[in-house]
Amino acid sequence: HNKDRLHIEIGGVDFLAAYLKTLREKFTNVILVDSGDILPGDPAEYKLAHDFYATLKYDAVTPGLTDLSSRSSRGINPVKKFAQDSEIPVLTSNLYELKTARGVEWKGTEQFHLKEVNGIKVGIIGLIPDDVSTLTPLDSRVGLYVESMLQSTLHQARRLRSLGAQVVVVLTHQGLDCGQEIAEASKLPLSKVNFEPEKDGICNLKSPLGAYLQRLPARLVDVVVAGRNHKKIANRINGISVISGFESGKSFSYIELSLEEKSGKLIPEETVIHQPVMVCREFFKETSDCYTEDPSIDHRERIPAKFLGVQIEGDQALKKKFAQFFDDSSVGFHAETDLLKKYAADLMFNPGTSGSTHFVVLEIPGRELSHWLELDFNKEESYLWTPSPFFRNGDTLELNVAGSPLSHQRTYKILTDLESLQNRVWLRKYITSGNLVSMTQDSWKGPVDSDEVNVVSASHRQ
Repeated sequence: HNKDRLHIEIGGVDFLAAYLKTLREKFTNVILVDSGDILPGDPAEYKLAHDFYATLKYDAVTPGLTDLSSRSSRGINPVKKFAQDSEIPVLTSNLYELKTARGVEWKGTEQFHLKEVNGIKVGIIGLIPDDVSTLTPLDSRVGLYVESMLQSTLHQARRLRSLGAQVVVVLTHQGLDCGQEIAEASKLPLSKVNFEPEKDGICNLKSPLGAYLQRLPARLVDVVVAGRNHKKIANRINGISVISGFESGKSFSYIELSLEEKSGKLIPEETVIHQPVMVCREFFKETSDCYTEDPSIDHRERIPAKFLGVQIEGDQALKKKFAQFFDDSSVGFHAETDLLKKYAADLMFNPGTSGSTHFVVLEIPGRELSHWLELDFNKEESYLWTPSPFFRNGDTLELNVAGSPLSHQRTYKILTDLESLQNRVWLRKYITSGNLVSMTQDSWKGPVDSDEVNVVSASHRQ
């Protein structure tokens, strides 16, 4: 937002470790979990991912939709392969094998995880979202069955309660939109609204996760850790504390739970739902965080980052250990012209996803594409589209694709990826589950080869 381009780094295992160390020093009884998309795009990096979760002492993780979206080139299920070598429990609470009619029993996976912390038993469930069948290719689920989230929660949570769990936590790679109306009314980014966890009407409960939360029996589940749509959730819904943060390790979320010493029962009124904590490597002095979306602030002077009053300094030994994650010198982004040519697309929609993902080509009628482009322009999200179709002619906005005015009579091919498909509800309008049988695992980064590709061409759903 400044006249001169500025650069600030956010995230990184070296700084995340420092934040978590501070958190554990402040609250000695900490449980750390991940709600999905745990696998790197490149199987060669699985060991680094294993080391990441083990080094930071995660207690449990669950797979997300991108993790379940394909098999490797040798036909091995990536989640199964990852779990076999993982030191951290991989929870697959609602994933069953059709041959045995039992929950999967792959090495490293668990139906649930029961952990005792300072005498308190915490049960953790990991759920694959209900819409997995419409957002992942069929060949990634051959021989497997995904039970509904609600049904699985009912019997897994009751089982945990019978085993003495005083707190039940659900992990699921499913998202929820909270604060959208407030953001639009106040003309603020979503990241800067939704600060009232107990207030009703903040979240869209018509969504799949909203419906799930409303249907859960009272006091069966205490916490839901969500994900996927990369939007902030810090709300209490149907008596359940729900949290989620931002994408690519930019933040983490946490909840403080208090229990009665004698009865061991949770005290809901003493639950504190915190806003997502940005993993800032330094602060802008004017804002005391690494928030960059306010154009009225001249972000120049920097100060050391702090969390819970403690100055954060990155762990240099960890940075060295995970140097491969920091060294991007040999990897550059594709030239947009190369990608457009390779996938015979007119435009690319990429909101900054993980990099390695599954590419999808959607066919969108010009009249409808014009509508979505104008919406993103008005929401100041025009940067999601490349090459930019937005042109100013005085006070008039013009839409141009490949050098020509956008035509309402044409159908345009839009290159995007599976993560974007999961996070943007309107994109799903242009897919059918039958078109998601085969996808191409590719990356927004690295060299573009000239090999022929087999990417999904998804037509408008009638």
